[in-house]
Amino acid sequence: MATIAIDKENRTICGKGEKVGLTPCEYSLLSCLVEHAGHPLSRPDLLRDAWHWDYATEVRTKTVDMHVRRLRAKFERAGIDPKTIVTVRGYGYALIA
Repeated sequence: MATIAIDKENRTICGKGEKVGLTPCEYSLLSCLVEHAGHPLSRPDLLRDAWHWDYATEVRTKTVDMHVRRLRAKFERAGIDPKTIVTVRGYGYALIA
């Protein structure tokens, strides 16, 4: 897995680049992916585990896609390979270990 320095208190990440702040939603998503590193999580699982949503509709699962896209952009700014978050087509996402 890429080296990711996570500052829990300030919700920031850093790799080989600058320190980048995360929104609460992005931080929760990253925490969930880190906790399950190497294992794919479905979009509904991410909604439930990262944000404590009880149900998911197609519209809400697109919310996960949007936050993953933003998180990947912040990875890039922080000097972390954005491909560290892998898309599992038709299912969800995984953080490669």
